[in-house]
Parts: sequence; structure tokens; C-alpha cells
Amino acid sequence: MEPLVYGDFPKTMRQIVKDRLPRWSDEEKNLVKGCFDFIGVNYYTTRYAKNIPIDFRAPPTSYLVDQFVNATTEKDGVPIGPKAEGSFFIYVCPQGLEKILMFMKRHY
Repeated sequence: MEPLVYGDFPKTMRQIVKDRLPRWSDEEKNLVKGCFDFIGVNYYTTRYAKNIPIDFRAPPTSYLVDQFVNATTEKDGVPIGPKAEGSFFIYVCPQGLEKILMFMKRHY
């Protein structure tokens, strides 16, 4: 969302991803900024997340570890919600969708 709303990637993202993230000219930033008519949210489930300290000096490795987060489905041994029927990774937690929508409303 950051490029679409503000015209560039967040500073922290640039520090983590480094050269794997494209650099845009001012003209390209202006083309991207505000360039949307509709935003769709693809939401499956919710996780608890705890940050992992970021070492900005570390070489960029993979999008799989760029998040610097420890994600889990339990807190103090209690699941975030019931497992969705027929799924091994989706937990029913409608307040997670509400929270991400409210975050998007406040920030964008």
C-alpha cells in the first residue's frame, strides 16, 4: 500500500530488502502514487506476531525472512481461534480482519 498511497516503499523496507527492491525515478513514483481505483484484501487467517530484532547490516537473504517476526497461532497455550474445518493452517479469527481493515483506514 505504501507505494500506491505515498509513492515509495517504506524506509525500513528499503533497509531490510536492500538491492532486491527496485529504485524508482521521481517520475515513476508520481505515476504509482494514487494509482488505484479499488483495493482488495486477500485475508485467510490471523497470527500472533512478535518482532525479531533487525540487523540492518546483515545481507539481504530472502523474502521468507524479511518479515523479522515470530508468528504463532497460540498465546500462553491458547489458540487464536478454532481451526477452520478442513484446513490445517487457517484459524477462525474475525477480529483479525477487522483489525487489518481498521489499520488500513487509519494509515491510508
